Amino acid sequence: MTARRIRRLVALALSCALLGGLFLYLMNQDTPREQEVSLHFSQREPQQIDRLEVQNAQGGFTVTYQQNPDGYVVDDVPPELLDMERFIALMVSQAALTAKTRVAQPLKPLQDYGLDAPQARAELTFTDGGALRYSLGAKEPLSGDYYLQLDGDDSVYTYPAEAAEALLQGRAGLISTLVTPELAVSSPLSAIRDARFSGPSLDEPIHIIAVMGGDAQTRAKALTFGAATHLVEGRGLHELDQMNGIRVLGSLLGIRAIRVLGYNLAQEELRAYTLDKPAMTAEFTLAGRESDGQPIALTLADAGNDTFYAHVSGRDAVYLVNRPAFYDARYEDLIMRYFAAPMLVDISGLTIKGGGSRYDITFSRDGAQPAKAAVNGHPVDTELFYAFYRLVTSAAADGGLIAPPEAPGEPVLEIAYHYKSDGRADDLLRFYPGTVRRLMVEVNGVAELDIRESFMRRLLEACENLMAGLPIEEVW
Repeated sequence: MTARRIRRLVALALSCALLGGLFLYLMNQDTPREQEVSLHFSQREPQQIDRLEVQNAQGGFTVTYQQNPDGYVVDDVPPELLDMERFIALMVSQAALTAKTRVAQPLKPLQDYGLDAPQARAELTFTDGGALRYSLGAKEPLSGDYYLQLDGDDSVYTYPAEAAEALLQGRAGLISTLVTPELAVSSPLSAIRDARFSGPSLDEPIHIIAVMGGDAQTRAKALTFGAATHLVEGRGLHELDQMNGIRVLGSLLGIRAIRVLGYNLAQEELRAYTLDKPAMTAEFTLAGRESDGQPIALTLADAGNDTFYAHVSGRDAVYLVNRPAFYDARYEDLIMRYFAAPMLVDISGLTIKGGGSRYDITFSRDGAQPAKAAVNGHPVDTELFYAFYRLVTSAAADGGLIAPPEAPGEPVLEIAYHYKSDGRADDLLRFYPGTVRRLMVEVNGVAELDIRESFMRRLLEACENLMAGLPIEEVW
């Protein structure tokens, strides 16, 4: 074989090898893919939004950034009325505008997606000079998401329903329906320091006062009831019934409006809701460090059908709310029925008058020294005295409020508690003949409850038994 022929065969073999390799290479390649399309239209932070303008059937809204005071504003909505959780969610979703899916090609006509007459149009401008404009169309039937199309982009996308629906509302949709603060602790008794209720349905205002954190006068008053956490002041003074107190105070917090009726209202517009003639006014002060100490005044005016117009002091907005539980609060439901039950550590003694006799009782317990009790100067057994004191402080009403007579006559029994604290006046209980087998009880000059007559008989018997060293019967 000639050298020339050999060279031709080698060249042919190399050509075959190259062609074969090229064929194998092409065979191993994937079918060409459609170019990936990003679903992220913006990847910014909320504070990079300079302006958001939304147009929709509800009138839309505009969010703009202002420097003085520093922050965002929504049209003419006062900042304190905004639902901050909803507003922040809106701004986050717009700063990081992201579609859920891209509708597969080929596309149907735009009217099939509701994009020929969109439900909303949004325009975003950013502090970095960027801008986005897009339209929201109809709901996607299966997912409930909405169709979206960017200006300048022929593609159609789906957009998450929750984020889309925030763009289909008017400015009122960004106003909070929360009328009063939420309960932030475990119990309303800890959340509210003081509360006062007044209105034509009440004979007189009801004042609920927290003892802890109260002033010296409040703490001195509370000595009458031992370890009371709250007092109720109306015609008289009582310890708060905890169960009803939680129900009533709890209903002051977390009130949600059915709807917001108006905001930025002038005084004459507020009067149109008859708020100058309220059905009830509730004033309360929040406890805790977050409180500025200023009371919140909530005014209710009858709107019919068990609903009320509501207005909160410091806001020129009117809400429509359902009937709250505190509207039906009654003094007699909030009070404990014990007349007085001071702790032994707070008293120096007591005086009892009745049945033609007077009993001056002293009690002392100093440091490590044994407790001592005496009646009219004669020492008595301390264990007997403890039983006697339990009987005295068990004096309680078992019925509703009464209307005291104008001239009750002379008391048939008197109990005076003497306190150790300088300047703390005695608690004086006077018992007068009332209805059959009952005695009206006047506590520090106020008579509003009565008691079974058997208490007086048992107490006067116990006074004699205490002096004689005989057992004390505590049941009356």
